[in-house]
Amino acid sequence: MLLAGAGLLRHWQEHEGGCGVQVGVDLRRRISWTVSLWDSDRALHRFLASPRHRQVVTAHRARVNVRAETYTTDAFDPTAAWAAALRLEGS
Repeated sequence: MLLAGAGLLRHWQEHEGGCGVQVGVDLRRRISWTVSLWDSDRALHRFLASPRHRQVVTAHRARVNVRAETYTTDAFDPTAAWAAALRLEGS
């Protein structure tokens, strides 16, 4: 999964509307977090439906547990975004 995710990151600039992405990994616990910033819901959904993303998700679906949270904001706060991502681990 990490290699597949790295492949998505290598092609990040191809995804129109993607403003930024950060990944956190705890290899010991086999957990990763991703926080991404998009200029619109439409851009996010284009990425989620993209062939490259769908290929990664399909290949790893049986081995991963995915939780997601989306929200809209006028002022992006990376610290708050990471706090939200880490809260999902406990839910």
